[in-house]
Amino acid sequence: MDCLNDRQVAMLAGRITKSGTLQAAVIEIMVQRIPFALLLMKLAVNLLAAVTFLIRVEFICGRNEQLWTEIVLICCLVLFFIDEF
Repeated sequence: MDCLNDRQVAMLAGRITKSGTLQAAVIEIMVQRIPFALLLMKLAVNLLAAVTFLIRVEFICGRNEQLWTEIVLICCLVLFFIDEF
C-alpha cells in the first residue's frame, strides 16, 4: 500500500467493500498481526524483567556468581518459550 496513490487506494477499497472474499482475506491478515505484536511486546517485557533481575542478583551476590546469573537467564527464556507454545 506504500506505493499506491490516493486514487488507487480508493479503487482498492471499493473492490474490498464489494467482495466478501477480499474482506475475509483482509480480516485474516489483520487478525494475524495483533497476536504477533502482543507476543513481541510480551517478549520485550519478559527480557527487561529478566535483565533487571539479573542485574540485581549480581549486585547482591557479587560479580563472582556468573554461573548463577546465566542459569537464571536461561530458565527465564525457557519458561517464556514454554508459555508461548
